Amino acid sequence: ITCDEEVSNPIWIIVPAEVGSYDEEDADMNVQLRDINGESFESVLDAKVEITEITETMIKGKVKATGFYEDENNINGTFAVQYCPL
Repeated sequence: ITCDEEVSNPIWIIVPAEVGSYDEEDADMNVQLRDINGESFESVLDAKVEITEITETMIKGKVKATGFYEDENNINGTFAVQYCPL
Protein backbone atom coordinates (compact mmCIF):
# COMPACT_ATOMS: atom_id res chain seq x y z
CA ILE A 1 0.00 0.00 0.00
CA THR A 2 1.38 3.38 -0.90
CA CYS A 3 0.66 6.66 0.86
CA ASP A 4 -1.60 7.72 -2.04
CA GLU A 5 -3.90 4.69 -1.77
CA GLU A 6 -7.10 4.81 0.27
CA VAL A 7 -7.53 1.82 2.56
CA SER A 8 -10.43 0.56 4.61
CA ASN A 9 -8.66 -0.22 7.90
CA PRO A 10 -9.36 -3.78 9.11
CA ILE A 11 -7.31 -3.37 12.32
CA TRP A 12 -6.14 -0.67 14.73
CA ILE A 13 -2.94 -1.17 16.70
CA ILE A 14 -1.84 1.40 19.28
CA VAL A 15 1.49 0.87 21.06
CA PRO A 16 4.37 3.08 22.21
CA ALA A 17 6.64 4.25 19.39
CA GLU A 18 9.56 2.04 20.41
CA VAL A 19 10.85 -1.48 19.79
CA GLY A 20 9.43 -3.91 22.33
CA SER A 21 6.74 -6.46 23.20
CA TYR A 22 3.30 -5.46 24.45
CA ASP A 23 0.22 -7.37 25.63
CA GLU A 24 -3.24 -6.61 27.01
CA GLU A 25 -1.79 -5.93 30.47
CA ASP A 26 0.01 -2.84 29.12
CA ALA A 27 -2.18 0.23 29.61
CA ASP A 28 -0.66 1.96 26.57
CA MET A 29 -1.45 -0.92 24.15
CA ASN A 30 -4.74 -1.37 22.29
CA VAL A 31 -5.78 -3.64 19.41
CA GLN A 32 -9.19 -3.47 17.76
CA LEU A 33 -10.55 -5.52 14.84
CA ARG A 34 -13.21 -4.39 12.37
CA ASP A 35 -16.61 -5.99 12.97
CA ILE A 36 -17.26 -7.97 9.77
CA ASN A 37 -20.98 -7.23 10.08
CA GLY A 38 -20.61 -3.44 10.19
CA GLU A 39 -18.36 -0.43 10.14
CA SER A 40 -17.49 -0.47 13.84
CA PHE A 41 -14.48 -1.92 15.58
CA GLU A 42 -14.40 -4.35 18.51
CA SER A 43 -11.79 -4.87 21.19
CA VAL A 44 -10.04 -8.21 21.47
CA LEU A 45 -9.96 -10.84 24.21
CA ASP A 46 -6.21 -11.17 24.08
CA ALA A 47 -3.51 -9.46 22.10
CA LYS A 48 0.24 -9.48 21.76
CA VAL A 49 2.15 -6.98 19.64
CA GLU A 50 5.88 -6.91 19.08
CA ILE A 51 7.52 -3.95 17.36
CA THR A 52 10.68 -5.36 15.81
CA GLU A 53 12.03 -2.37 13.87
CA ILE A 54 11.44 1.36 13.55
CA THR A 55 13.12 3.45 10.85
CA GLU A 56 12.50 6.97 9.55
CA THR A 57 10.06 5.59 6.95
CA MET A 58 8.62 2.32 8.31
CA ILE A 59 7.53 0.30 11.35
CA LYS A 60 7.77 -3.53 11.33
CA GLY A 61 6.31 -5.95 13.82
CA LYS A 62 4.19 -8.96 14.73
CA VAL A 63 0.62 -9.17 16.00
CA LYS A 64 -1.56 -11.94 17.40
CA ALA A 65 -5.11 -11.27 18.61
CA THR A 66 -8.48 -13.00 18.99
CA GLY A 67 -11.77 -11.13 18.67
CA PHE A 68 -14.80 -11.66 20.88
CA TYR A 69 -16.18 -14.13 18.34
CA GLU A 70 -13.28 -16.41 17.45
CA ASP A 71 -14.89 -17.60 14.21
CA GLU A 72 -15.17 -14.00 12.94
CA ASN A 73 -11.96 -12.14 13.81
CA ASN A 74 -8.47 -13.45 14.43
CA ILE A 75 -5.09 -12.21 13.36
CA ASN A 76 -1.66 -13.81 13.60
CA GLY A 77 1.11 -12.45 11.43
CA THR A 78 3.70 -9.83 10.65
CA PHE A 79 3.28 -6.30 9.35
CA ALA A 80 5.21 -3.42 7.86
CA VAL A 81 3.63 0.03 7.97
CA GLN A 82 4.95 2.94 5.93
CA TYR A 83 4.99 6.43 7.46
CA CYS A 84 2.96 8.82 5.31
CA PRO A 85 3.05 12.62 5.49
CA LEU A 86 -0.14 14.25 6.73
